[in-house]
Amino acid sequence: LRCSKSNAMVVSTLLSWVKWAVCNARRPLTAEEGAAERRPRLESERDAGSFASPQVLLPDVVDALGAASCDPVLLVRLGMAQKSLHQQIFAETFSIHRSSELKNRGVEWADQCRTLEQLAIGFEVEKLCGSETRNHLYFPYGGGLEVRAITRPLLRGAARVAQRHPTLKLHIDAHTGNGAPSGIATATARRRAEQVIQDLEEIGVEEERCSMTPWGKRVSSLWSEPEDDTAARAELFFRIDSKEFPKRADYYQLVPQEKQPAPDQQIESSDDEELQALRQQLLRQRMLAMMRVIRLNGEAGEATFVPATASSSEESSDSESNRPGEDVERAMQDDPLGHGTLL
Repeated sequence: LRCSKSNAMVVSTLLSWVKWAVCNARRPLTAEEGAAERRPRLESERDAGSFASPQVLLPDVVDALGAASCDPVLLVRLGMAQKSLHQQIFAETFSIHRSSELKNRGVEWADQCRTLEQLAIGFEVEKLCGSETRNHLYFPYGGGLEVRAITRPLLRGAARVAQRHPTLKLHIDAHTGNGAPSGIATATARRRAEQVIQDLEEIGVEEERCSMTPWGKRVSSLWSEPEDDTAARAELFFRIDSKEFPKRADYYQLVPQEKQPAPDQQIESSDDEELQALRQQLLRQRMLAMMRVIRLNGEAGEATFVPATASSSEESSDSESNRPGEDVERAMQDDPLGHGTLL
């Protein structure tokens, strides 16, 4: 609540209306009040309109209440106090005014919020992700799949928020460090996202309310984040209707548009392409090692390495049959990971 001292009395009066309305919303009507509420109104009472009832607030007064207290939970309780208040406070224009006021105060995530529930979730996520780890879930660097203890409170907090808001969805963007081997980066990120979903399911969040995007190292190869334990992570986002909390970091925009996943869809894994790249990398390393041994023994002249491809394997020629390392290359095609070698 931000106001000058000159407006303190006015705001205090407005807030007293809020407290009165909340208290009356919790108190059941007496028999006399219920009979009066059901009694048909006289023509003179209808002509007098809402001005005759001290329990009806004008739209300007209601809007002033919203401006004075942008607490969406308190405003929802106020809206439940009376039918006319409910119609005014739960109107979309009322929520849009509150989001505009919050944005003007520097609350960037409030932009485009159209319901009080969206504002309430925004405040909860802001509090939940206000620590140094933000909305990050860290994993052991080097391919670990267990969420580290330092970020587990985020999982428990997310489960509590999801229980309070049944229409809320949780989305996980999983990453590996830039140093992850190309052939397993996407698969590792996918397994990390699946582990987060499993952890959430164990504490009460239904699996169908969760989605994931395994980025591999598409983002980590471009961002300016340190290449340490914090690079092996998943980022948790809260989605309701068209809003997502918290706001995404700018480094997601560094990925070229054609490589970005479509909204609300999982990115398709390019494991086949990555495996082919890993196969060629391993072949190159083994061929170079063989050539060094040959040079050291003084047995060979010059040799040229040609990566194995599908097209080259179909072609047959005398020169190819005499190519150095042909047996090694054929073995690598049968076992692209080097006969069980672990990276």
